[in-house]
Amino acid sequence: LGRPDDELIKAVLGKLFSDRQVRVDVDVVEYLARRMERSLTEAQRLVTAIDQAALAEHRDVTVPFVRDLMMNLRGDN
Repeated sequence: LGRPDDELIKAVLGKLFSDRQVRVDVDVVEYLARRMERSLTEAQRLVTAIDQAALAEHRDVTVPFVRDLMMNLRGDN
């Protein structure tokens, strides 16, 4: 199997967030889909990290929140 295309990644991200009852705007899913490694494993890892960080910090999942978290996960801080 090849790498998932944009539409599949977006659908998977939406489903993973929905399964965790995390509400996100379409722009968050778009942002992630353009910047993440193209794998279902990475989608699961990111959604888990985003959910845990949002709960710990009592924050909504927004593009700025996700951008900062992704930079921290990569060590770009």
